[in-house]
Amino acid sequence: MSEKLVSVASDINISSKEIRFTLRPDFKHLLNFESYYSSIKKSFENTSHAFLKRLVNDITCEGSTVIVKLTTVPFTLQHLLSLPDFYLSETEDAGLYSIKTSNPTQIIISKNKKINFSFYKNNFDEVALTQYRDLGQLFNLKSNTCIYTDGMSLDEYASEQYKNYHRIDFKHEWILTLGFNNNKTTLIQRQYIKNIIDEFKKKHSLLTSNGTKWTDQILPEDSSFYAKIDINEPKSELDNFEEIYTLGISKKDYDSSSVVRALAEYIAQKDNMKVQIVGNSDHENIYKDFDIYIAKQGINSSAPSNYYSFLYNFDPLISQYVTEEMLNNCISAKDKSEYKKQIISVEKTIIDNFLVVPILSCRGIDLVSKDLEIDTNLNSDWGFRANAIQKK
Repeated sequence: MSEKLVSVASDINISSKEIRFTLRPDFKHLLNFESYYSSIKKSFENTSHAFLKRLVNDITCEGSTVIVKLTTVPFTLQHLLSLPDFYLSETEDAGLYSIKTSNPTQIIISKNKKINFSFYKNNFDEVALTQYRDLGQLFNLKSNTCIYTDGMSLDEYASEQYKNYHRIDFKHEWILTLGFNNNKTTLIQRQYIKNIIDEFKKKHSLLTSNGTKWTDQILPEDSSFYAKIDINEPKSELDNFEEIYTLGISKKDYDSSSVVRALAEYIAQKDNMKVQIVGNSDHENIYKDFDIYIAKQGINSSAPSNYYSFLYNFDPLISQYVTEEMLNNCISAKDKSEYKKQIISVEKTIIDNFLVVPILSCRGIDLVSKDLEIDTNLNSDWGFRANAIQKK
């Protein structure tokens, strides 16, 4: 029996019996189908959100239908199909939207003008996704504006400052972590650094009005996949070590949160820790150019396996403990119970070995100017989408 999903870019039908799903464009007479098919195929091959390629046996097309044959129908398939990768195309004739221009601080997404968009919520020809260093400068923009931010950044401002917007909250979308880039640190040394973080938490109070809270685990307690993990403490203790370690923090994370700034200052007081702030254009270098990093990272509570895939791809130490097989077991789990079991197994490996030190978690938050509305059915759980924004 097939399950019909909410149609965003296509008719999507999942068949557990046939171990496949099909995509049929609702606007097929307006598209170059070969371009559409090629775009879908590249999305599976290139997305960094998850190991989607490992789920796919074959991708073919029959007439105007794309057929994706799977190795298994995973519990998270509906979530995986909501990935933004599937709704942006290289050319206008391949889908709803294409990227018109792109640079490190702005992406302009252009609507396919051939399509009758009364079928969708969006009624803008273009949407510009722009990164701002100063969140506060956006609060005076009263029209045609959606802001996506996190609770930790919004904690810096009084609610009166963004009264021109209404807000939509998404739980558990962001986590602040400390991680390690190589084998230079031993298990005992990583625990020592975790103890520094624990000391800081005891001395620093948090604003919690935007869902910001300390956490010792990757998944917070009110996540449906949460399970308490008892840490296997190393047998010996270490009060200090002689090596000097460099710690990288991106400037955008440093500038956006007083918590990050206070933590950086606290760590810098330690004789063996050298903190460096990395420019915005080089922020990904914190994962390769420093012994230790602190980073604000996106995590989705509906499918935390995507976050583990991200760590596997970017954090050199993670991939030495978390195997591809472990991630595949998460992604291919057939039901919630099995998925939770595999998720906990990966998190326990990370926590037991102090591969990542979770610091705090917070919400993702949409601030929407009052002349706009967002179709939350199209949001899924990825914050706002270009195709969900409508002028009132």
